[in-house]
Amino acid sequence: MSGDNKDDKVGYGKPPVTGRFKKGQSGNPKGRPRKKKDPSVVSLADQPTEQAWRKEVYKPVTAKTASGTVTMPFNEALIQKQMAMALGGNRLVLKDMMQRIKHQEESEAERRAQASQDWFDIKRAQQQRLDDARRRGESDVRLYPHPDDIVRDRKTGDWDLVGPFEEEQIWYFEMWRSIQHLLLIWNEQYRRLGRSGSLEKEIQMEALVWMIENQLPPSYRLEEHSWIEAIVRYDRMSEKTLSIAEKTQTSAIVALRPHAQTDVCLPEGALLHLREIATGIAETLAQVD
Repeated sequence: MSGDNKDDKVGYGKPPVTGRFKKGQSGNPKGRPRKKKDPSVVSLADQPTEQAWRKEVYKPVTAKTASGTVTMPFNEALIQKQMAMALGGNRLVLKDMMQRIKHQEESEAERRAQASQDWFDIKRAQQQRLDDARRRGESDVRLYPHPDDIVRDRKTGDWDLVGPFEEEQIWYFEMWRSIQHLLLIWNEQYRRLGRSGSLEKEIQMEALVWMIENQLPPSYRLEEHSWIEAIVRYDRMSEKTLSIAEKTQTSAIVALRPHAQTDVCLPEGALLHLREIATGIAETLAQVD
């Protein structure tokens, strides 16, 4: 066997001669395929042009509209011009506008679906954290966002947040809780007056309390017996103690109101529809400022 050619041996690291690379010849004659360029990625060389483009697109221009000559960003003027041409019967522009509308609706549907799924995943994770805390015997656990505040819209079926996303947003809901207690105190004061029209005022106060309660996030809502206990507690207070309670709740509301001027961004779903209630109550609170 000593006469066998060593190059004919086949084994680990030694493929058959017919399958070996030939000296001086590339194993990949066509070369490495070029990487496809992502159109959404702007190279460093293109950035100055991209910046100039953005600057011009949003630059104010003068445009003629049905209501007269107005100044608006170039992109808005261009869209209005295209819409006018589409309505005027330009088929090419009309087709382009319809495609854009379809694309916009599809993109919005995808965004909503993704946002809904994200909120559902957060709800499930937060619920797991809450259950784990309760199994450890921990009480009065507050999570932000709270799983109970991530609810499903009955009309759209989307999951969304209707409560505070972080602790810095609690002030908004604490303010309305103080307003509820202030209304109950006023309700008790009207009841003790016993004058004509007091009963109507009492009904209005109680109705406002329940209207606010129905608008608060689920995790902030109290059981009915809790409100009954509060009503009984104010009923048993002396005039002096009731007056102190009124000042305490009023001071709390006045202290919380300046937060409304800060840059705390509430989730869209958490903006409560209580403007009419706030307007009526603000007239009374203005007297304490």
